Amino acid sequence: TIEQVKELRRFLAELRPDEAGELLPHRRKGEKLQVIATANFKGGSSKTTTSIHLAHFLGLQGYRVLCLDLDPQASMTALFGIQPEFDLGENQTAYADIRYDNERRPLAEVIRPTYFPGVDLVPDNLELMDFEFDTPSYLTSKTRDDLGLFFERLSSALARVDDRYDIVIIDTPPSLGYSTLAALYAA
Repeated sequence: TIEQVKELRRFLAELRPDEAGELLPHRRKGEKLQVIATANFKGGSSKTTTSIHLAHFLGLQGYRVLCLDLDPQASMTALFGIQPEFDLGENQTAYADIRYDNERRPLAEVIRPTYFPGVDLVPDNLELMDFEFDTPSYLTSKTRDDLGLFFERLSSALARVDDRYDIVIIDTPPSLGYSTLAALYAA
């Protein structure tokens, strides 16, 4: 199993400390969280497939990976075995931490483990569409909160779980909307 491979790597790293970095890949002290966004204006261009295969590959290598589904179609979420329409309630997506009202929840509370060791998921569903509709209203309103501009909100949310992961992979919708721009800024 993957867990046995990781155990073997830990054992070998103890025997050969000078090769531990190769055997146990992870972010080193002082290194920034790596954020990768798969984005394209066209649908059906393999964004989700690329994201999931990359996450699996990096998880197999031993990295701690967070997959963040920012596509309201929620294909990444579904491929990890979660039925977005049935398994997710309100405020259980990335929208929970980037929303503009008082219903915000920390991203850490919506992260779910997946069937794949070393890979966690922030699921999505149609709720994220609220971000696309709420952002213009927020931009034209006189009130502001401490989370910054719309494109900074996702980066701020990721910063709060930064210590738990080596790499974040963001699957974006086939559009250049506010959530895609936030993902590109985070990357």
